[in-house]
Amino acid sequence: MEPPSALAKFNPDGSQEVWLPNQAPDMFRADIVKRTGLELSRITLHSPLVGGFFGRHFLYDSASPYPQAINLSKAVGRPVKLIWSREEGFSAGRANFQYGERDAVVVVVVVVVVDEIGREIASSREGKVSQRRQSDTVFYI
Repeated sequence: MEPPSALAKFNPDGSQEVWLPNQAPDMFRADIVKRTGLELSRITLHSPLVGGFFGRHFLYDSASPYPQAINLSKAVGRPVKLIWSREEGFSAGRANFQYGERDAVVVVVVVVVVDEIGREIASSREGKVSQRRQSDTVFYI
C-alpha cells in the first residue's frame, strides 16, 4: 500500500496546487478552500489515476499529510512534498478500520530474536488498541 503523501505548491499568482491520492476530489478541494481561504477557482487538485484511499486518506488532519504540506509550502514559498514513513502513517491518528462510532488506533510491537544465520529462535508480539470513549485494551498475539 502507498504511504500517506502529498505535495503542495503556492504559485506566485496566489493560486494553490495540491497533489494528493484521493477518491473524492470535490470534497478535498472544498476542504482546501476552508484551510487556505482561497476561492475554489484558485485551487487545483491533482488526483492520480492510480492509488487512492485504502480506507484512511480522508479528511482528518491526522490521517493525511496534505494539511502539513499546504501550511509548509505557504510558509517557505516553495513546493513541499511530504511522504510519511510506514510508522508515521500507522501511528498518526485513525487506523484503517472503525468500531462503529469509536475510531481505533492499533500499535503492535514485535520483537524477534534470530540466531547467527537469521533463523527465528524467539519472538514476542504485543498490541494495544486505543479507542475513544473506551479504556485502552492490551492484547497478546
